[in-house]
Amino acid sequence: MDERDLNSRIRSHLAQGLIPSGPGSKTYAGAAEGVICDCCGTPILGADVQYEVDFAGDSCGPRISSLVMHRACHVVWVKESRTAPGPRA
Repeated sequence: MDERDLNSRIRSHLAQGLIPSGPGSKTYAGAAEGVICDCCGTPILGADVQYEVDFAGDSCGPRISSLVMHRACHVVWVKESRTAPGPRA
């Protein structure tokens, strides 16, 4: 997925409320575990860095307590979260 498509996808997910806007309460980075990225929908594999952003309380609704994403997706999510409409997590 190219950068423009990734920006568009994450912006759309934010606008639809499928993922919360940032910044979250804590952010962790580590080795890929093969899980599906919440932002782009592809597995986080191999040499990819996996980011997990936790959200405190219920500000994101009952169904979202954390987001897991690639490093590139995290960079875009942070950027798009700054301008996303609606409540911030």
